[in-house]
Amino acid sequence: MVVAQIGDIVVKAFEVDHFPVKPAYGFRLERDGRSITISGDTNPCPGLLNGSKNADIMVCDSMNLGMMKVLENQLRSAGNEVQAALLEDAHSYHAPIEAMAETAQQAGVKHLVISHVMPPVADEQEEPFVAGLDGIYSGKITVARDLMRLGLP
Repeated sequence: MVVAQIGDIVVKAFEVDHFPVKPAYGFRLERDGRSITISGDTNPCPGLLNGSKNADIMVCDSMNLGMMKVLENQLRSAGNEVQAALLEDAHSYHAPIEAMAETAQQAGVKHLVISHVMPPVADEQEEPFVAGLDGIYSGKITVARDLMRLGLP
């Protein structure tokens, strides 16, 4: 569904699964045959798959479940049960990184950009964060950073 046109950029919205938040939307920006989709917080769902079909770039939130569990265990060991439980709750409405890679592959996305990285990782942890995704997704993968700029050819 078209929600705006800004100059020659068409902005479309599609519903995503961020239960219990309803409705929740992702966006697709299109211009001159190029497209970028932005998932927002979501689990893989038909809206995200359809909204991202053949996108040049898909920006999506992703959670590395193994790394999250390590952080949660560290918090519990330090006596921070409440913080650990809050992070554990996020598992239900943030997508595992493998599922987002699979969605990007199925949608035919050319470049997967991981944003809203959970848990946050330092530069030297980016490689372990995305380890194994090349067996799921054949396109380019970037772990986003604040103020990062990406371009389309």
